[in-house]
Amino acid sequence: MDENKHTNFTIEKVVKSFFEALDLGSFDYIILAHKALSLSTIPEGLQSLITSQATIVILQNGVGTEEVYSKAFPGNTIITSAVSRSDCERNDCLY
Repeated sequence: MDENKHTNFTIEKVVKSFFEALDLGSFDYIILAHKALSLSTIPEGLQSLITSQATIVILQNGVGTEEVYSKAFPGNTIITSAVSRSDCERNDCLY
């Protein structure tokens, strides 16, 4: 992986939905924020957004979908992260 590829970029457009992105063409970075469900296939239509040069960033509440994306897009850089959110009320925190 070329580490310098991800050091200098500018966010030019953010879309709120997959359907809005379809009208805009291709992207350099695709950020996918979703639950870590039993994903066996790539969501329909996503292939049309991801070019061979696009970097796929996966933000999910667990692990497990990386293999599906790496099989569907073997030449793309995939950056993955498990994210969580905790709720705290006063000093009592729920994790």
